Amino acid sequence: MAYCHHNNVGRLIDGGLCGHVWNELDGDIIDFSSGDWLGEAALLAEFYPDGLLPLQSTVGPPDYLWQPAGPLKSAWRAMGRPALGQFWYGPWASEELPDTEEISDIVHLAMAAIRDTALRLGLRERINHLAVR
Repeated sequence: MAYCHHNNVGRLIDGGLCGHVWNELDGDIIDFSSGDWLGEAALLAEFYPDGLLPLQSTVGPPDYLWQPAGPLKSAWRAMGRPALGQFWYGPWASEELPDTEEISDIVHLAMAAIRDTALRLGLRERINHLAVR
């Protein structure tokens, strides 16, 4: 799946985000969304049918991705796609950032689920200098 605009970059289109958001900490990319990618693909196919066959996967994406950022970013290319099982994290190409005010309530509601997932995955133990609040 590609969460990007043309040339594999994130950008704003008509004020909306066309891209992907992830966390970075101490040189690592920490992405908790990868476990949702197949479900998101099914929803997109249902609500925005484009005539293509539904996304199929013999091996699903990981529940989460926690890897050094350097290789994930340096593998990025403006054209093409990563090899099967590989991930690219590319640049943001708009001069402005998305307006997050309208989604702040949703983010607030999601915090409980994020906190539960962090506890279930033992992230506090993995990053003992951060407090889960």
